[in-house]
This record gives sequence, structure tokens and C-alpha cells, in this order.
Amino acid sequence: MPPGSTHGPVIPNLVVPGVKQALMETGASLYYVLNMMTKFGETHHLSGRDFVETVEQWVGRTVEGVIYNTTPPREEILNRYAPQKSEFVTVDHSENWAGTRNLCGCDLLDTGGDLARHDSKKLASLIQRTVEIEER
Repeated sequence: MPPGSTHGPVIPNLVVPGVKQALMETGASLYYVLNMMTKFGETHHLSGRDFVETVEQWVGRTVEGVIYNTTPPREEILNRYAPQKSEFVTVDHSENWAGTRNLCGCDLLDTGGDLARHDSKKLASLIQRTVEIEER
């Protein structure tokens, strides 16, 4: 499942007839690419765990893994998001909430612009490595 505003592009796709059912019935592993920033009015103050659990409620099953960025954007970029009350999303490892979920975190930050975005090449590389490990 792609990154993006959970209530924007992700959840509406799950109400399309047949999509949720297909995701529930597939034997394939389901990985969720975690948002990098929260969005005020939709996901304000959500933690990485909260994002995952929200998506799982809508999908109707537990995801096998979570792909997430571990590198916070530069301070000036975070300051740009502050008026929007948008915050960097972190994954807390102090609690054992992940259970059997595979947590795949690394630097996925696109450092080329003035926005907090996933670097598509880094993300593709991590997804490829994850798939290769699962196939073994």
C-alpha cells in the first residue's frame, strides 16, 4: 500500500467494491508504506503504530510489514510544515506493538527539495530487498 494521506488516496481505494475483499483473501504479503508526515485534520498526532492500525482496520487484516523512513527532514523543512501542524511520523520500538509485522525502516528521505517526501529510488530499493528476502 503506497504512502500518502491515509484518508485521502489510501482509504477511498478500500471502499471500491472488491478491493478490500481481494486484499483480505490474497495469499500475498501486504506491506504498508508509512506516511512521512502527519496532516492536520486527518492524521494529526498519529504515531507510526496509529497509521498502521488505522489502515489495518480499513483493510480488515494485519499487514505483514511496514516500510518507513527513519531520517527526519532538515529543521528548515520541518519549520515549513509547522504552520500546517504537520509532524514527522516516527515508529516507536519501545513497545512490542509490531508483533509478527516486519518493520523495515531506513533512510528514505528525498533530500533534493524543500518538501518532506520519500525518495523513489531509495523506496524502490528497499521494496526490492524486502521482496527478495521474502522469496527466500
